Amino acid sequence: MHDHRLYKKVCNLLNDYNVIQARIRNIDLDLARMPKEDTPEEAIEGMYYSRVQDGGPPASGGVSDRTSTVAQKWIEEFIEVNSALHKHRRTLEVERKQLSSIISKIDNAMGCLESMQREIVEMFYFKKMSWPKITIELHKKYGVYYSERHCKRIRTEAVVYMVKAIFGVKVRETA
Repeated sequence: MHDHRLYKKVCNLLNDYNVIQARIRNIDLDLARMPKEDTPEEAIEGMYYSRVQDGGPPASGGVSDRTSTVAQKWIEEFIEVNSALHKHRRTLEVERKQLSSIISKIDNAMGCLESMQREIVEMFYFKKMSWPKITIELHKKYGVYYSERHCKRIRTEAVVYMVKAIFGVKVRETA
């Protein structure tokens, strides 16, 4: 059933919410550690500057065939490595954008829920609490005992609302 698949998809997204956030943070760390991309000319200029700083003689102005060949080979390898780095950076940026979009959609949908629904979803999916523990926490907070069955019903209603908020369709309650 199509409706059931969307319901399950939202449940899976909620189950993975903390993992998705951790992945986004790890991508940010990877991107921050990546070296900036240089042009071949900038890299060669940097090598020349380094040679002069190390006490080596500046270039004499003439370039031998051997030097030209080595430089051309180095530039080709540099472009290949830089291209791979750029591709990897772009892949990480796309993944981060997709994951951030998922988190934003979940957060937006959570914002549409009533407070009790939101609390139950957070306790069950984000904090990974058991149903007995959820009923105890709700009893502590509200002074009223809610059965596991009632809490599950509230969770189901919340997920149905989230499906509507995320996918824009109406689903029949399941589970």
